[in-house]
Amino acid sequence: MKKKRPSISLSPQLEQLLSSHAGIQEGLHKNKKLLQELAAAVKALSDAYVEPEKCDWKALYKKTAAVQAYLLYYLPVNLVKLFPLLDELVKGGAFDLAQRQHMSVLDIGCGPGTFMLGLLEYLCHVSRTDASGLQSISLTGVDRIKDSLAAADSLIRQYCSLGFLPPGMEVKASFRQGSVISPDFLKSPELYDLIIAGNIIAELQGEALSDCLAAITGHLAPGGALIIVDPGTRRAARRLLDVRNMLLQHTELRLYAPCLCAASCPLQDDPGQWCHEKLFWHPTEAIRLIDGVLGFTKEKGIKYSFLSFVKNDVERLSIHAGMAKDKIWRVGSYVIKNKGEDRLWVCNGEQRLQLRRLERNSSETNSDFEQAERGDLVFVDGAVPRIAFHDLPRDAVFTIVR
Repeated sequence: MKKKRPSISLSPQLEQLLSSHAGIQEGLHKNKKLLQELAAAVKALSDAYVEPEKCDWKALYKKTAAVQAYLLYYLPVNLVKLFPLLDELVKGGAFDLAQRQHMSVLDIGCGPGTFMLGLLEYLCHVSRTDASGLQSISLTGVDRIKDSLAAADSLIRQYCSLGFLPPGMEVKASFRQGSVISPDFLKSPELYDLIIAGNIIAELQGEALSDCLAAITGHLAPGGALIIVDPGTRRAARRLLDVRNMLLQHTELRLYAPCLCAASCPLQDDPGQWCHEKLFWHPTEAIRLIDGVLGFTKEKGIKYSFLSFVKNDVERLSIHAGMAKDKIWRVGSYVIKNKGEDRLWVCNGEQRLQLRRLERNSSETNSDFEQAERGDLVFVDGAVPRIAFHDLPRDAVFTIVR
């Protein structure tokens, strides 16, 4: 039986730092007027994210309430997405964190340091349970807005001064202004072990997209990893399919996740469907209060879409010894409960199937079925093809392997 996934939460140190940086000292529950203002700003940002090409982001972030809203709401919501993506790369052997003494990181469109803080939080989190030889990290942030870079510089420096990092770990951060629509936006021959592109790649198209991807892949060091993460909307996820295809066709990078192989995506010709994950976490107090005003439900999970590529020859499913690779799938939905049966979707990057298990066919060998969550890797054996789905008979095997 699968253990319940641990729910992610921000460190109290980071939560306090964000509140302080936003100028919120006493907590929102004591200031209803400010809470209403921040909720309105979060709603404005939410509407802007729906059609980002129509938003004047520079003008929007000139407003104090918008900056506060991002720091208290969207920065935490975005940075926690990095946890499961890094976890999959590290635990799957695609990105060997334990053997690295130094790591260089590039954050493209870094904003106020969202994913840099996410990386540092992740390293603090895993250091409690896993030994690591990491001694130093070099962080480089690129963004087109000077105020965002200044905020990132301040937040990273303050975070590192809290004494929360693993003992002996040295962090060096540098920032420079640049736009991803400019072919030379990186302006450096440096190679990076980890490149993160958050909430920016899906907004590019045509030549701007191809130039940006060429610049990114050209700066990824051997053995490095590229993480692209975007909102879990149909629009963003469909655009990530173009990014996936371009990287597979024009680079030597290996697709690592979410797909289990590099075949043509089974959703490519189905515009009504899109691939996304859902992350469960403990929202901060500020997010819970703002959600209470707006009726948002971040405590029920955060949707996002992503791609992870690596620049090495790692075998995607090599860690699952003794299991036929063609029988390992990734869960792509929640369990759909109907009268007398449960269903869910699985995908291997080449084929997408709906599995059905009748209640009367529940058994010890397929008992993991009702525990499956979106993003799980599962071993499936003995499913019987039907017209619209595959049936799991009583003797079928359905086992969660990660």
